[in-house]
Amino acid sequence: MTATGYGKDLAYIHDDGFSGPAYQAAEALPRLFSKFRIPDKDIFELGCGGGQLARSLMQNGYTVTGIDASSAMITLARRHARGGRFRVASLWDVAIPTVAGVIAVGEVLNYQFDGRVTSGKTRRLFKRIHRALRPSGIFIFDVLCETRLRKPVTTFSFREGRGWLVAVEKTDSSLQVIRRIHTFRRFGHAYARSHEVHRVHRYNPREIRSALRAAGFDVTLLQGYGRFRFEPYHLVFVAQKKRSGQLHRGPVHQY
Repeated sequence: MTATGYGKDLAYIHDDGFSGPAYQAAEALPRLFSKFRIPDKDIFELGCGGGQLARSLMQNGYTVTGIDASSAMITLARRHARGGRFRVASLWDVAIPTVAGVIAVGEVLNYQFDGRVTSGKTRRLFKRIHRALRPSGIFIFDVLCETRLRKPVTTFSFREGRGWLVAVEKTDSSLQVIRRIHTFRRFGHAYARSHEVHRVHRYNPREIRSALRAAGFDVTLLQGYGRFRFEPYHLVFVAQKKRSGQLHRGPVHQY
């Protein structure tokens, strides 16, 4: 088991078979950047994973710096998105440079690899991002939100790819998701087995919106990226830093 999540085998499998949200976001983000008129094309990505999203943005003229807690993911990102800047770091304490946009795609803020997610940690992160963004800069992220489940529900799923198999036991409750992940990856005539447990915090969307506003953002809620729609209780937050002297708040779509 890995302490930080996404060890070498699971990182490879995720990169090969579970990169759908990154590709969906890659299609939608440039349009969002244009719609909200961000001031430049330098982007900082929290939880960059294998670098697919960074590569797509770079192909569209953006400069991308990415961080991820998984060294295996950073190795993949450097391979996939040559020319980007990537390093191992925790999103909760990384120094964020002055940029036009910060993004976190794929439930990045939900994971509890670095300890329990708290409202204090989240508010401090939002304030740091706000300070780092240029006026009119944008922070885009998606998170799993609290549900109305009365009791935990456990499901099992299996998926097979080129030389790998992954089995997931997922226990979903109103406030968190626990994924027990077993992977089997083929090397020649043998399979390597690994096991990880991912504890995923569910956010209260009203508290997220309140924390973003308190940090100085205008907030818009979306149900997905472009034409792609998430399942209920999985939301995209678009938070824009006000221009100097701007007093009004932007539109907010109610949850």
